[in-house]
Amino acid sequence: MKTRHNNNQTLPIGAMILLAFFADDCHAINEMLSLTVGSVQPGGVAHANINLLNAEDMESFSLQLSFASGGILSLPASNWFGRGDFFPSWPFGPEPRVELNNSKESASRTKIFIDGFNPAGTSGAVGNVSLAVSGAINDTQIITLSGEYWSRAEQQVKTLSPVNAQFKVSNTADQLISFGAPPTVFVGSTGTVTATGGGSNNPVILSSKTTGICSIGGTTVYGIAVGTCTIAANQEGSTTYNPANETTQSFAINKGNQIITFGAAPTVFIGGTGTVTATGGTSGNPVTFNSTTPAVCTTSGTNGGTVNGVKAGTCAIAANQAGNDNYNPAQPVTQSLPITTGQTLTLTVTNLNKPGGTISGDLGGIACGATCSANVTNGTLVTLTAIPNSGYQFSGWNGACYDFGNTCKVKMDTAKSVTAKFEVFKRRRSPSWMKLFVR
Repeated sequence: MKTRHNNNQTLPIGAMILLAFFADDCHAINEMLSLTVGSVQPGGVAHANINLLNAEDMESFSLQLSFASGGILSLPASNWFGRGDFFPSWPFGPEPRVELNNSKESASRTKIFIDGFNPAGTSGAVGNVSLAVSGAINDTQIITLSGEYWSRAEQQVKTLSPVNAQFKVSNTADQLISFGAPPTVFVGSTGTVTATGGGSNNPVILSSKTTGICSIGGTTVYGIAVGTCTIAANQEGSTTYNPANETTQSFAINKGNQIITFGAAPTVFIGGTGTVTATGGTSGNPVTFNSTTPAVCTTSGTNGGTVNGVKAGTCAIAANQAGNDNYNPAQPVTQSLPITTGQTLTLTVTNLNKPGGTISGDLGGIACGATCSANVTNGTLVTLTAIPNSGYQFSGWNGACYDFGNTCKVKMDTAKSVTAKFEVFKRRRSPSWMKLFVR
């Protein structure tokens, strides 16, 4: 603090002097100070709410709340100061202290000093002082708020004009809203705000003052964007309680987290392809894929979603998703899948005339006199060749391929059967009229 507390202090020349303002409705205000004290029943507790206004030039401050000792107001022994949200992230002040009868001049007054720093030049609630109330209905007492501050622009101490609020004992009691601990909230997630009110038994109603940053329904706050969320609390009064002054609580909405979840792993064979799928967070950025085992598999296509089988083994695909202003990058996740030689399918070849010839295949395993078969990898193109024996000719294929040539191609995408037929070679006879010429 750059201000000092001294009853005999001489103020610097040019110190700012403002006209004192007095109000008899328990609310006093001038250009830089606001003091509100609600009406309270005898035996109750009044709350003197202190606010700074137009505080851009106020780098630090020392406020003094004072009232006549021995009147209807007195300071409780403990727990008499409640912080406002004036310093939501500042580790110092306001730290109140009390000076009772510290000099002959102040022997008849109770003085409460509240020191604080204001590095951002922020206006708002400093806090509230609880005061025990005695006396009878309609008794009154004046409360004064004064002080000084260090001018950011002029680099000197300046005086704050005092404000005087008249407290009046009433047949209605004041209500004070107290917030619980602020929740930790991320974009896209929720937290719970708690607040307790006064004795009217009316509910404390919560609302968002920063609807672009957060929203609230009941006590559940939802993070919309990164920033400072401010929640306001209000409570209606009753025949015996005044409405509570609006109280606010501010807390950060942090960047949201994203989680990547893979879909079912595809089946990929050597030389074949498959598609990986995954869902990510709500940043709007795509989930991208890459192979961490390029010797076994590679990725290609849109965002790397196509997996290409290179050789047999375990293929590992990593998924990533970038963040943005409101969301953190997702933690990378990996999906593992086998690269195999593929499903085997049975190709059956039947020779309908065994003496007539043989059938062979280009992949081996097919060498038929009568009937033979071979297991072939799914997707393989098999070439069959018919070889007639002497005195026979090949007459055609049937089944999975239809052709009259000696070769036949079969695409293996399911189990298939092929038949081949040979017949006795038939020599073509010359017409009878040609025999006349031969003689």
